Amino acid sequence: MTWEAPRQICDGCEVDGKPLHQRWGFQLPGPPGGIVASNGRILQCCDHMLKGTDVCTMGSDACNKGNHVLFSDSRGRTWNVSGLAAEGSPIWGDECSIAQLPGTDILVMNSRVDSNNNSLTMPGYGRATSFSSDWGSTW
Repeated sequence: MTWEAPRQICDGCEVDGKPLHQRWGFQLPGPPGGIVASNGRILQCCDHMLKGTDVCTMGSDACNKGNHVLFSDSRGRTWNVSGLAAEGSPIWGDECSIAQLPGTDILVMNSRVDSNNNSLTMPGYGRATSFSSDWGSTW
């Protein structure tokens, strides 16, 4: 019935020394939702496109899409951005999911890299997989 006022939850979030709003034209979470890892960290994988670039075309060498994770160690009060899981040729990650491998501290991100969509990669790529052994800080 009521909501609190909006607030900045990612102060200081940068990639390669640039704030996210200066680096990326868009950032899209999932689908689906994120996870809470066994250490309590909340993680949401996302795809993004570099600011000022166009949608990728099949066979292009200049695609500027990629994947990363937003994570919180404060139960969602503040967020950080991970290192890049994929960005640019040859793996132009798009929609993604994240999971923790059972009984381990290893996270896995699986990204759609689907040749049926002209905004993605060349035929034959299908899916991309990245692993993290530091709770999603790097991939």
